[in-house]
Amino acid sequence: ENRSNNTVPNHYITEQLSIETNWQLTDTVNLQFLTASTDQDTTNYVDYDSSQYSLVEDMVRNKTNFFSQEVQLTGGGDRIQWLAGAYYWDQDAYARGARYIIEEIRQNPALQTNILNSAQCQAPLPAGYQACSTTLSGAIGPGPSGPFDTLGYSEQDGYAIFGEVTIALSDTLDLTAGVRQHEQDNNSWTMFPIAGVTAPKPATTNMLHSGDPWVSTNINPANGQPSVQNPTSFDKLTSRLSLTKQFNDDLMGYVSYSEGFNSGGTSVATIQNVRTYFPFEPSTLKNYEVGMRSDWADGRVRLNATLFHTVWEDIQALGAVVVDGLQLPTLLTRNIGEAEAEGVEFELTLLPTENLLFNVNIGLLDTGYTELPVGQTSGHLPWTTDTEFQQAPDTTYSIGIQHTANLENGATWVSRLDYNYQAQFWRSDPFLRMSGYQGIPASEDESGDSSILNLRFSYQPAEANYEFSLFGTNLTNEYLINSGFFHGIWGFDFATVARPREAGASLTFRF
Repeated sequence: ENRSNNTVPNHYITEQLSIETNWQLTDTVNLQFLTASTDQDTTNYVDYDSSQYSLVEDMVRNKTNFFSQEVQLTGGGDRIQWLAGAYYWDQDAYARGARYIIEEIRQNPALQTNILNSAQCQAPLPAGYQACSTTLSGAIGPGPSGPFDTLGYSEQDGYAIFGEVTIALSDTLDLTAGVRQHEQDNNSWTMFPIAGVTAPKPATTNMLHSGDPWVSTNINPANGQPSVQNPTSFDKLTSRLSLTKQFNDDLMGYVSYSEGFNSGGTSVATIQNVRTYFPFEPSTLKNYEVGMRSDWADGRVRLNATLFHTVWEDIQALGAVVVDGLQLPTLLTRNIGEAEAEGVEFELTLLPTENLLFNVNIGLLDTGYTELPVGQTSGHLPWTTDTEFQQAPDTTYSIGIQHTANLENGATWVSRLDYNYQAQFWRSDPFLRMSGYQGIPASEDESGDSSILNLRFSYQPAEANYEFSLFGTNLTNEYLINSGFFHGIWGFDFATVARPREAGASLTFRF
């Protein structure tokens, strides 16, 4: 429940097309074409204060066109299996953002005077808070966080070539090696509405554009010059190497090294009604892993284990934007150093009888930032090498029990009980954690330390053409804040609460 004054619904319209073509060139070589196209149009209204007043609202609209083409050539024989391919993509997008700031105050000068003369504005302010006159003038006038209506255009294209080969060194030992070269170009620039053609900014919040919001030009009407382009490019070479050993029919082990990355790009913030660009570098991930997969007791016991160590370089995270000592109500992606994570995962499945199944899964995780830029701080919260990742509880485990009853008419009745536990964890990046603004002990994170119990009964006839189920989820009615963040400029939590205890029924038909 909230008191938001926005009633305009968000919408996401997506049209997708994909075509897969396979050509068997020889008995051992196959050629595959993967073609895809996506067009998307979105409108999203954000009421930052969630109150019945028009304090700060954003209307964010995006229009994106994306095309990709991938070609894969695969083949091999008894000892060698290989894959080679190329990938190309092209994307262009429009983004229009309109911000409304204290609309009721902007349109009522008498109300402005009343606010500035109020007891709250005249009272001594805590250290670090802006005076009412400064805050109000910035919101009404052309300050860094004032109202705006901006339109931008961006292009992105690139290609990748990749290959992988698996060599059987012996009947039980396989070596796999792969490599991928990625090339990417980004560009973006400001667009300007065309008077009388482009739909203008709606007069007030809680409205949509009346007409086409995208038709525009890159010529600035103020000086007749084209807007400045912001090109960026990067390339990345990543690789993979693994060794797999089949010790016997029931036991397999492996060691592997693999790399991946998040693309670099440019964040955009509107400052004094101007789109301002902040480029960031790609983030690289390196993962080292050792594992085993095994079946025992004629397949009645399955035990899998994985040990991993992961390193992030130039890790990307959201951060606050501060201009002239004022924090803007926006967040930008930036590079904030290096980090590591290591852990172990166990999976155990038991089949004591044909009708009874037990499963246990355990995960142990340790995370932390290992290298930070000199003087790096995030608002009120300094980063240290003891800072944990977001969404990374150090302990998770689940226990499941399932019984299958075979009825005389050939139907089955399946009963299943699941218990899931998550230790405490931080929901968001360190920039946005509540301990940065409140005296929460370091031992207490924002969420987690929760136990979820689910129960399900399912009936399926001998023909298996339908299934009827009764279920209950979160039976103990755990209250869990599982996402969102705390933003200091607003002073409250943009939280998402997990679903409460629920019961239901489902009916599934198979044709």
